[in-house]
Amino acid sequence: MEKENFNLKYRKKITIIFIEYFVFALFFQLTFEFLKSTFELKYFSNFLIILFASYLIYFSLFEFLMNRTLIMWLFKVELDKEKKSNIYFILYTISSVLDRTIFGPFHMLLTILNYENLLLCEKLSGIKWKYSKAKNK
Repeated sequence: MEKENFNLKYRKKITIIFIEYFVFALFFQLTFEFLKSTFELKYFSNFLIILFASYLIYFSLFEFLMNRTLIMWLFKVELDKEKKSNIYFILYTISSVLDRTIFGPFHMLLTILNYENLLLCEKLSGIKWKYSKAKNK
């Protein structure tokens, strides 16, 4: 059972997170420019609200509805949240913010050192990343 958790290599997970930094940055920049020009937003507080809303839409909403984000789909990876309640997904969402922002550099350093581990969001919530069923066939 423990070997199943490491079926998807840590290095691949960190590569997906790293690429998603750039995709999310592009998504956020386009969203912010559109809203800024449409509603004439001028204050920094609006920037933080739009950043938070963009993050929830890009990551949390797509992971909840489709079990994956855009880059996870390109790498044929999905979330294994079968038999998990929505409470676990909320825990996954909160801890994935930490994984993708604060702990991102530490994950990259551990990848360079060839360390094999689960992400913090996987450890806390029990929702694991796995190869999609299409790849396993």
